[in-house]
Amino acid sequence: MDQPISFSQAALGDKIEIPTLEASVRLNIPKGIQSGTVITLDDKGVPYLNNPGRCGNQKVIIKIITPKRLSVKERQLFEELKKLAGESAKIKNNKNFWQWF
Repeated sequence: MDQPISFSQAALGDKIEIPTLEASVRLNIPKGIQSGTVITLDDKGVPYLNNPGRCGNQKVIIKIITPKRLSVKERQLFEELKKLAGESAKIKNNKNFWQWF
């Protein structure tokens, strides 16, 4: 299943409820998680047909949602964060094609 989370949850980490076939479970989102990360919930998936009592694993795909609209305060905070990040915000290994050879 795809699980959307906010940028803040991804950066700081969080604990969220995830629905499974039987009941909701609490999932720990580690700080610094990247969009597309797959978290496996052991034995929370579809039951095996030929092995009653056993279930497969449920896969949770993390999707970080970027807000389309920001309040004035949110915009100010993101601008401040951008300034604080400075050089560390640049992607490492920012090489052009020929520099890899």
